[in-house]
Amino acid sequence: MLFTIWNKIQNLMANSLFFRFIEGLMNFFAKFFSGSIIIRGIAKETDEENLQRSLIYRAAALPFTFIAFMRDKFFSRMWEGSAAVVFLRRLPARILSVPVSVFLESIGAGTAAYMACKYFGFTQSEFTFTDFFIAIPALCLLLFARAAKSSLYDALRGSGLFRLISYLFDFSLPDIAPLPMPHTIMHVFGVLLALAFTFFPPLYVLGAIVGIPAAILVIAYPFIGVLAAVFLMPFVPTMMIAAVIGAVSLLFFLKLLTDKKYSFKTDLTGIFIIIYIFITLFKGFTSLSPQTSINIALLTSLFMAVYFLVVSMTDSEKKLELLIFTFSTSALFTGIYGIFQSISGMRDTTWTDTAEFEGLTTRVFSTFANPNVFGEYLLLAIPVAAAAIIFVKKWPMKLYYAGVAVVLLANLALTYSRGCYLAIALSVLVFVLIMEKRLIVLFSAGIFVLPAVLPPAMLNRILGITNMEDSSSKYRVSIYQASVRILQDFWPSGVGQGPDAYNRVFPFYAFNDVTAQHAHNLFLQVFVETGIFGIAAFLAVFYCFFKTLFPFFYKIKDFKYKCFSAALISLMAGFILQSMFDYSFYNYKVYMLFFVVLAFARVCARCAGSKDAQEEPDKYAPQVTQCREESL
Repeated sequence: MLFTIWNKIQNLMANSLFFRFIEGLMNFFAKFFSGSIIIRGIAKETDEENLQRSLIYRAAALPFTFIAFMRDKFFSRMWEGSAAVVFLRRLPARILSVPVSVFLESIGAGTAAYMACKYFGFTQSEFTFTDFFIAIPALCLLLFARAAKSSLYDALRGSGLFRLISYLFDFSLPDIAPLPMPHTIMHVFGVLLALAFTFFPPLYVLGAIVGIPAAILVIAYPFIGVLAAVFLMPFVPTMMIAAVIGAVSLLFFLKLLTDKKYSFKTDLTGIFIIIYIFITLFKGFTSLSPQTSINIALLTSLFMAVYFLVVSMTDSEKKLELLIFTFSTSALFTGIYGIFQSISGMRDTTWTDTAEFEGLTTRVFSTFANPNVFGEYLLLAIPVAAAAIIFVKKWPMKLYYAGVAVVLLANLALTYSRGCYLAIALSVLVFVLIMEKRLIVLFSAGIFVLPAVLPPAMLNRILGITNMEDSSSKYRVSIYQASVRILQDFWPSGVGQGPDAYNRVFPFYAFNDVTAQHAHNLFLQVFVETGIFGIAAFLAVFYCFFKTLFPFFYKIKDFKYKCFSAALISLMAGFILQSMFDYSFYNYKVYMLFFVVLAFARVCARCAGSKDAQEEPDKYAPQVTQCREESL
């Protein structure tokens, strides 16, 4: 029924005069630009064989070729034969093979030890009557523990929570061979844990309980560290995220040295990212303010390395789905907090021209301290969550991602960021034009209907875009003018990264008494900071991103990958538009997330190629073999 209705709507739109006018206009521009070098370059698929034979690719490959040589000759044999490695590999199987009864006994023994320490005065707190309510359940654990006969592994695999996870994500635990572990070790561990709670602050002990197993997992599987960084990014300090990325990078390097299953993968986008990293590091040392620029260059280089971690370790569709889920779930929590800010009655006019927008008292910023930065984060998150509705198979997950997209869209509206409003509109328009041009009629109708349904504060905010008397607009224009004047003198070399270097020269070129931390335009800021070579490499990164996705979009037949690639293209179009009005990388968390999204393009192309190869092995075997061996 719905399919029939949709077909009728499509036919009605396709036969409308408005659609035919739009289609004719698009065909005109397509023919007009099709002869340009840029468009022809983007439309042409990259020849991976020629790329790998190029001098720049081989230069970038040299360090990792040497690592592979050392791994095969020395480190791999040493690693595989190490007793410590054998022990660590068997440790998870040993722990999972322990009967549930032994874990219960360990908990009971630990609780009893803790109560004994309190009773005999070894702790700062005294033994009270309420402690009996803890001691009695512990005694029950000791008495009834023997009733639990199954192992921890069997209990975990048979639990309702795990069955739900298996259903939603098509995930199953592999069979393991049970390995014996002395039960006394578990009992001693329970007592030691109780003593730790006795003599150390509980938060420290809980942190160790969570942190030590997490660290072991990340050591065994560095991809979990990437997921952790993506999830934690909105909620923890920037330097903590940098520490996680640094640790994962080190672990990945050790895997390259010891494990043949790991290899460093890159593509044309990655090559220009490497070039841009070298330029930023060089400009850090030659900056007008090297003390701060060096630190910023090192930090941004570390965040750019996330691209290579994601591309190298996301080697299957399951991992891609897990990365999308982690990214979207993290964004959902920021959205929930943003809605709480809106309904809690918070008043904050820090980022609002109160003379122009008197009724606008709150702009949601969630965990990002600035509504424009939060809006830029949402511009990256919303298309990914929306595309995931098509990408996943199970209906509960489709509904989940639909809910995430709705929450994030509501937050974007509540940021009252005019640039982000324009950017998300452009993203939707690009997606419609790529996936289904006939929907342009509905898109256009929606534009005309919006003024009648939008709240007055939001409508006034949008209409304020054309008001050049707005203090925000006048402020940005004056900064643009000053930044262009800086480029007249510093275009070959740039001034160096960071606000300190920018402010060393900005007062000499500014109009009136305007002060600024950056140029309020991403591309203008990169040009001012890194000069002509830096902006050229940076623009090449965008060019290669589109060059990866456009040929892939028109080549791939799988609808979910076609939809996901179209979402990435539209996402980047909107992000570029927003970056024309603001310095999107002022917040380093958005900086890191941008390179994660860049990596989605390459991962998407590789996973789709692997899937096609499984369905048509004779046709795709050479390409997939090359894709899997595409390592430096």
